[in-house]
Amino acid sequence: MLYLLGGASRAGKSTVARRLLEEHAVPYFSLDVLMMGLVRGYPAFRLNPDDTPEVRAARLWPLVHAMAVNLLEEEPTHPTYLLEGDALLPRQAHALMQEYPGRVRACFIGYARVDPVRKLANLRTTERDWLADYGDVEVLDYVADMVRFSRFLERQCAQSGLAYFDGSADFETALVRACRFLTDSHGGLAPGRQPDLR
Repeated sequence: MLYLLGGASRAGKSTVARRLLEEHAVPYFSLDVLMMGLVRGYPAFRLNPDDTPEVRAARLWPLVHAMAVNLLEEEPTHPTYLLEGDALLPRQAHALMQEYPGRVRACFIGYARVDPVRKLANLRTTERDWLADYGDVEVLDYVADMVRFSRFLERQCAQSGLAYFDGSADFETALVRACRFLTDSHGGLAPGRQPDLR
């Protein structure tokens, strides 16, 4: 099984990946590593880390798709694996699921309805090192961009019949539900159905 976990930056994707590793021994690869490897090691690729996630996802998809296909075709060596990152779109995940029926499970997490000031306070508390060089206005702009992206993901998930978990009101519950959805042997959704978020 190949798991795909996309979502807004700072929505908890890496936390979910670490939990799946610790609790279910599912290895994972962060697409941020691929992105920054290309940015720093292969400038001719012309990938800009400051582009929107949609633009980066479009540029990276041929590589991500090839990685996913490799993992799926070498399943005896890599029986279960997780790819996670914000440079992954629901329509891309849906296409891969159609290509490999029953062998790919995907979900997305975001914060489409978060209170930006509350999110800023949370980020200042939990991610001090990362935010040390940024003022509140810059971070609020960043949060606004991720709210916009979360809404985009939520719409695209609904159109593709994929699971979207929103952590605007309850961050931890969204992460727990994403973990449960990915690892539940009955976690697949019928086309057009959204998961029960209760």
